[in-house]
Amino acid sequence: MLQSQLFTKTQKEITADETSAGTQFLLRGGFIDKAAAGIYTILPLGFRVLRNIENIIAGHMDALGPSAW
Repeated sequence: MLQSQLFTKTQKEITADETSAGTQFLLRGGFIDKAAAGIYTILPLGFRVLRNIENIIAGHMDALGPSAW
């Protein structure tokens, strides 16, 4: 999916109160949105990424079998 076809747009500038580099990247990329101080919401693109990560982890856990975990 092209970035131009997403529901949200990326941001060029982030407020100065964000100290974590990871949070700044996620905000700029349009993966999360800041609702209040310390409260973030996952945007549609971030939710898709989260689901893909969960599927990858579940696939590896299934490959190991039930006795591994």
